[in-house]
Amino acid sequence: MYPLLEVRLVRPLILEKDSIIMSKDETLLYCSNCQKKVNWHVKPVNHSRHLIIAICTLGMWLPAWLGLSLLKLKYCDHCESTLSGD
Repeated sequence: MYPLLEVRLVRPLILEKDSIIMSKDETLLYCSNCQKKVNWHVKPVNHSRHLIIAICTLGMWLPAWLGLSLLKLKYCDHCESTLSGD
């Protein structure tokens, strides 16, 4: 009665302890260092390390920590350089 809907879930593949590799369904981004379109990954923020730094600097690190938490940098899988643009 109801047509079957194909549902595809795009999940990140976790291959390393401290980085998330995006699945093959994600778009490739151009790496200016490698001179080609490459797969990319996002490194999660180590909140415990940033908490210790914020305590040692009497809270002066809090704006940097907030910026790092909100800004998700994309890194090239081949050369680990940051990727810019869409």
